[in-house]
Amino acid sequence: MYNITFQQIEAFLTIAKYQNLSKAAGLMYISQPALSKTLQRFEEGVGIRMFSRGNQGVVLTPEGAYLYSVLQPLYGSLLRALETARTISSMPSKTIRIVMPEVYDISEIFKEAKHVIRKFEESYPQIVLMESLREFRELRDALEFGEADIAIVQDFVLNGLKDISYKRISDFPMYIAVSVGHPLAASDELKPEDLESEVFFRVAYTPEEDARETYTKECRLAGFLPKQFEFLPNVQTMIHKLLANKGLAICGKFAQFDEESAIKYYPLNLPGYQKYVVAAWRSEDQSAETKQFISALPGEVYLSAGIAAPI
Repeated sequence: MYNITFQQIEAFLTIAKYQNLSKAAGLMYISQPALSKTLQRFEEGVGIRMFSRGNQGVVLTPEGAYLYSVLQPLYGSLLRALETARTISSMPSKTIRIVMPEVYDISEIFKEAKHVIRKFEESYPQIVLMESLREFRELRDALEFGEADIAIVQDFVLNGLKDISYKRISDFPMYIAVSVGHPLAASDELKPEDLESEVFFRVAYTPEEDARETYTKECRLAGFLPKQFEFLPNVQTMIHKLLANKGLAICGKFAQFDEESAIKYYPLNLPGYQKYVVAAWRSEDQSAETKQFISALPGEVYLSAGIAAPI
């Protein structure tokens, strides 16, 4: 077992982010010598040198850069989980914790889901809905490990999760999104042969090997295979790279972009491969309030494998 503390992890992450000991010490409200000592103990506990030091400050070593990329999102999730646990006792007794993707407010596909939630609030004013937006991986973790009661999300994000049930709320039409500055945007229809020389952006919400297999299957169904998939950490990064005209994306429509402004959308035909926006929950251990929410949803209950649940 590594002999490290939360304070040491926080010190490492703060220094790694700013690569400046003086600034990091100020943000943590400790002296620079104390911060240096904390970092030294962290490096000794882990057994890895995290930074190389020079006249310009500190620079992450390759090992330190790798550890920062892995620890930073995990540490954020852990802090949120601790904060949730701390506030549970002070929450209203009738509460449902709902998580949605980070694109919930900018994507057209969640229009019906918003209507469902508002209707439930009107019907059950005594139940408080605590809503929060998460990246796909954080959303999956929140649902799987009990940090959330309900997830409103595209059904494919549930792939690989066990003991999860869901109801379908609405269809999720898929498109090939192209920046209006891309040469292909001048076409009324995209030809499969034109797409095979392109880079396609996708957000990886499962291990990259699994994601690559899924996306390859989708593209083959659509009649093409792109030159390359570039997997990105979140949708905002995908939008940024898309608008920078560095590739294409397979996604839903974003509400703040239309064909005459920044992004042009081409319907993606995937025969026999319909996708949905769903409300998902853990198959066991729902609260009475969560069961009320589930009962208020129309439609059939499915398991995460896409199989209708037994009655």
